[in-house]
Amino acid sequence: MGSRPMFEGGVALVFPGQGSQFVGMGQHLLDTSPVARETVAEADEVLGFDLSGLMANGPAETLEDTVNAQPAILAVSVAARRAMRARLAEDGTAIGTRWASSVRWWRRTRWTTPPRCVWCGDGES
Repeated sequence: MGSRPMFEGGVALVFPGQGSQFVGMGQHLLDTSPVARETVAEADEVLGFDLSGLMANGPAETLEDTVNAQPAILAVSVAARRAMRARLAEDGTAIGTRWASSVRWWRRTRWTTPPRCVWCGDGES
């Protein structure tokens, strides 16, 4: 392996799991990305209920139920991936949900250039 970067020129996607759901999850992404909005609307249609409304407005107890949390996490993850793909097609930048964690990971793996944050769930940019 030597001194060559582990993921030279690559992109790593890390998606959250159970327990990461919260009322308002993905809202900034949905507010700023038409592709993300379309993705969550698609999830609403496929599931047959207003998942996007539940994610935006709660109640938290209903969203935290596994039967709702898992589709919500998947929908936001797919929305983030599709939004990233659309953004990469535009200008070659990347997207992240936890920018500080991504930068720490980048430093540990010694990428030659860090990813640039376009949308961050923490409100950072």
